[in-house]
Amino acid sequence: MKLIISIIIFIPIFAFADNFPTCEITKEADILFSNSETKDRLIIKIKGNPCYEGELTINIRNIQGKILYNYSARFKPHTAIPWNDPKLDYYAEQLADQLSNKKNFETSNFLPLWQPKSEYFEENYQELKVLKAYYEKLRKMDWVTFSHYTHYEKWRIIVFDREQQKVVLVSAGGL
Repeated sequence: MKLIISIIIFIPIFAFADNFPTCEITKEADILFSNSETKDRLIIKIKGNPCYEGELTINIRNIQGKILYNYSARFKPHTAIPWNDPKLDYYAEQLADQLSNKKNFETSNFLPLWQPKSEYFEENYQELKVLKAYYEKLRKMDWVTFSHYTHYEKWRIIVFDREQQKVVLVSAGGL
């Protein structure tokens, strides 16, 4: 009898599992990131079956295909939409569009003024990850910064340091 009850309970769950959307999203854009003359390639992917178990990857590659920046994490924590929403794939597509938007790219001379840690966080909801001297140097440069979500209420800002030829995490924040 317990077996029959268990089967009756689990059948709808398995049937419902087939209704979850799949994510197979790729967005690409040419960007100026590592220098001001040669275009790099931003690649955003959200892939998974079902979508709520999907993986989000953000890659920036130079013209030779070398990975300049790579971010990979579970997709679902990047959105506040419930995991069982039947339109989760639609929201994943929106997230990919947002991440590939040119608005996420600015220049380092637009970074906020440096402030001590607690004051900077209070005004910008971010924690600086670089020393004051480096931050002040960045503000004088015209290097490209890229900001993206690391959670639906968290984000990070990176810059490609043209002198060191590497990506540097400038700040991380959240609400």
